[in-house]
Amino acid sequence: MAKIKFSNPILNLFAELYRSSLRKIYGIICLISFIRKPNKKNWAFPVHYVQGTFSDNVFAVFEKVKSNPEIKKIIFTKKKKIDLTDAENVEFANVFSLKGLLKLSQCGVIFIQHTLLLDYALRWPFFAVALLKRTIGVNLWHGIAIKQIRASHPNPKDTEEHEHFKMIISSSKVDKLVMISAFNPIKPQRVFVTGLPRNDFLLISENKLPAEYLSQLYFIDKIKGSKKLIVYAPTFRDSKTYYPFSDNELNRLKSLLKEHNAILGFRVHYFDFATRNQFLALVDNELFFDFGQNVINDMNLIIRKSDLIITDYSSLYVDAMLLNKPMISFAYDLENYRDVERGFYYNFETVFPGNIHSTFTDTLETLELFFQNKYQINSDKYNSIKQLFFDFTDSENTERVLGEVTKLIQKYD
Repeated sequence: MAKIKFSNPILNLFAELYRSSLRKIYGIICLISFIRKPNKKNWAFPVHYVQGTFSDNVFAVFEKVKSNPEIKKIIFTKKKKIDLTDAENVEFANVFSLKGLLKLSQCGVIFIQHTLLLDYALRWPFFAVALLKRTIGVNLWHGIAIKQIRASHPNPKDTEEHEHFKMIISSSKVDKLVMISAFNPIKPQRVFVTGLPRNDFLLISENKLPAEYLSQLYFIDKIKGSKKLIVYAPTFRDSKTYYPFSDNELNRLKSLLKEHNAILGFRVHYFDFATRNQFLALVDNELFFDFGQNVINDMNLIIRKSDLIITDYSSLYVDAMLLNKPMISFAYDLENYRDVERGFYYNFETVFPGNIHSTFTDTLETLELFFQNKYQINSDKYNSIKQLFFDFTDSENTERVLGEVTKLIQKYD
């Protein structure tokens, strides 16, 4: 826990007593988690640690088991209310409460989409490690890694959990190698090729989507109407610096959208509040729209309705390939991002199937070609990249994950 210092020494004394008390309480809860065996029928699901939304891979898994009365599904929430339909044997626990910590310590299966520390608001790494040693920790992550993450990150943090996950999922045999590297020192046999559960939402028919998602799709349809939807979704940058669009560039983009009966939706990374505000200032709800996570929970819903994806290095383009969507990379800082800021697991030029541009003008020209039905993407390269990232292109990813979880429950019972 970060220490807050006050100018008043008495306040500092009380603050230290408070921190000391919390450490003791955590120690007691940690001890309980060792004494009392976790229940393998208690499954923990986290909401998003920043937005508080219930989405992505964890929601896809929940959807498959929500009607199973034998599994107690405990959703660890923050402040945001979670509305669910047709769910049985579900509890909600405040992730910040002591009661929530006690409930978490009694879950035999814990699903994770970032780290246990982040997803469940834990304050000390030792408690996360203690839980993972006693439970079946399943890290579903939140995408296919193109840029370097976790242990491969230039400045890795909170890697103590890695070797204690019982299961990490991946999308292909090649992606498995990346996840082994990212979660080093995880044992390779604990990384499973299952496909990503959230991608089932891309591939199933629209009428089979959860009610919570259908309402968001209708929202997109209402905005889109008969227009083409262009999505601009830049990846997160540690530097918090993004392309500074000039007024002239924005006007040229608006003119092109108007000319071709199109709109543009911004999907800015949830973790960068300053940049989100920068893009929100451009939203006019006529040509530019906000499609952030607080508006549309799951990016895959936007992909379903999009006509073209513009990104830089966000791996959402990989998911979009399942629906054969066209894409452009506006990679204005490719060399810096690759060599200085973050780095990639792959040669980016090799694994991106569309045009890669370093200038706004070139990007706009390709966008115009798309509107004119003249944007040609090499189909052989596209299919080869798809095969690289996906061992499965069906809608059974969640079933494969649950099959492996069932085996783990039997193994550790």
